[in-house]
Amino acid sequence: MHSSKVVFPFWGSRVNLNLPRRTWLLIVFGILVSSCNTSQLPPYPRPIGFARMELPTDYTYTIFSESDCPFSFAYPEFGEVSLFRQDSCWVDIYFPPFNCTWHITYRPAKNGKPDRDFSLEEHRQIIYKHSKKASNIATHSIAHHNGYGTFYEVFGNVGTPSQLFYSDSSDVHILMTSFYYNASIQNDSLVPVSQYMKKELQKMAKSIEWE
Repeated sequence: MHSSKVVFPFWGSRVNLNLPRRTWLLIVFGILVSSCNTSQLPPYPRPIGFARMELPTDYTYTIFSESDCPFSFAYPEFGEVSLFRQDSCWVDIYFPPFNCTWHITYRPAKNGKPDRDFSLEEHRQIIYKHSKKASNIATHSIAHHNGYGTFYEVFGNVGTPSQLFYSDSSDVHILMTSFYYNASIQNDSLVPVSQYMKKELQKMAKSIEWE
């Protein structure tokens, strides 16, 4: 049988094409394995990680109470009052471990339920402005011995994971609370913190006392 040879430029030598089929399969397999060897490739930098945040497990609560404000409430002791406006009872509670803040706004409902309904709609419109970036906005009705309201969860790459609208049962007092992070964030890395602080915000609503 006539045998033929061919030159492969990248091998620089003649190869016998009449080798047994098994030998050819071994040669091809060897080429594939060598082409997949990445040991000589330059290393790629790993993505930047996020430091793990330890969530507090053993703590008490501090009571916010000012004589000029017709309400009081409890918040975790690791928070601190960073802003208080006596004329409007505007309160900011800052939480250093997570670099986030509760912005709490008080509004009297002088005309009762019509004022409450107007404030609720106004608050709702502000929240839904985040819908352009949010993947979802969930609405939860809540009620306790001290009143009732609406708790909002905002999901996605947004700076405000939750908002709270709460009033007394007589529709005389209104508290609106916005939970915001104070810096640019990667929401995936802060999901545990957001869930933790959402629960604390709901506890805060339950703790409200009106005058």
